[in-house]
Amino acid sequence: MSSPMGFPDLLLTFTCNPSWSEIQQEVSRIANQRMEDRPDILARVFQIKMKQLMRDIKKEKFFGKIITNIYIIEYQKRGLPHSHIILTLAAEDKLNSPEEIDEVICAENPDEVNDPLAFETIMRCMIHGPCGDGNLSSPCMVNGKCSKHYPKKFSEQTTVDENGFVIYRRRNSGKKYTVNGVKIDNQWVINRDLIVKYNAQINLERSVHTKLIKYLYKYVHKGHDRATVVLENNVARTLGGGQCSYSMIDEVKQYLDSHYVSAIEAC
Repeated sequence: MSSPMGFPDLLLTFTCNPSWSEIQQEVSRIANQRMEDRPDILARVFQIKMKQLMRDIKKEKFFGKIITNIYIIEYQKRGLPHSHIILTLAAEDKLNSPEEIDEVICAENPDEVNDPLAFETIMRCMIHGPCGDGNLSSPCMVNGKCSKHYPKKFSEQTTVDENGFVIYRRRNSGKKYTVNGVKIDNQWVINRDLIVKYNAQINLERSVHTKLIKYLYKYVHKGHDRATVVLENNVARTLGGGQCSYSMIDEVKQYLDSHYVSAIEAC
């Protein structure tokens, strides 16, 4: 899994936001037009934002000097396009200690008084669910439990185990906020960074532990979505000069292994 450059350091996931002002402005030019009616606008704006993000990462050195990078854009059958970006930092910029990780990755709510813009963006883009007893119909719920393991446990400080797995700092501030009718706190915050500038869900993970490396390489190399399609030929037949008729289904079934292309990916 590793390269001569060492293990990748960061996995960043960047998701298209249909509420971006550029999208809303173009969609509103035609009365009663909805965002889902214009996959071309979604695709173009996401591509522009993606180029800006990569420029911030590589040219502006937001996380430090990048020695290798690779990304893929995933187009889902339903939902919005999002990119998985793998970054390897130069030796002098690697995140080796909990203190260095805290400078780049935060899993806590910002202060709503001192930093209202960041607070509003976090509440809108970076709160998981909520799920659990407050929302049993959430897509992440499997057998009555959150498949993403939310809410996370509180942690007074960031810790790194012997396998490189990080438990991010999530202090219990005592503050609770209401999202979709459910009370939430720091246990529900997804890792955040760059989100105020891009007004989007941007999840950042330190990726040097084995399980996460396997996860990110799976996304890079899994290829396109594919669909198995079954074609059934229904034939109606008439016998005896129209006196009786019956319908039968052709027993020969044709299967096509197809490459699924969504409207946004086609654009």
